[in-house]
Amino acid sequence: GKEFRAVELPILEFLCEELRYDYLGPSKNAEERDGENNVILRNVFKKAITELNQVPDEVADSVYQELLGISDNEKWLKILRGEYSKTVSGENEKKTIRLIDFKSASNNTFT
Repeated sequence: GKEFRAVELPILEFLCEELRYDYLGPSKNAEERDGENNVILRNVFKKAITELNQVPDEVADSVYQELLGISDNEKWLKILRGEYSKTVSGENEKKTIRLIDFKSASNNTFT
């Protein structure tokens, strides 16, 4: 309706064209989430974890499953700041798993 054309569409266009966000339509959004209450986009998240941290898909799957169950804001803040590590096969020490690349924003996915 009017609100979509006057407000939502210009904002979507700005985010996608100027800030290079990826738009995920409502049907794709539902496919990517494991239920209405889960806000993590499964495939986007797992791909980002794999690429940012150079870890195998199994580690990304495990991180995804583990983080789905976290609802504590303080814990999420620590994770977002890089205070999260995981045992990775073939490595002697736990590896810090980054959700955000603070040094190079272009390595992040904005959806």
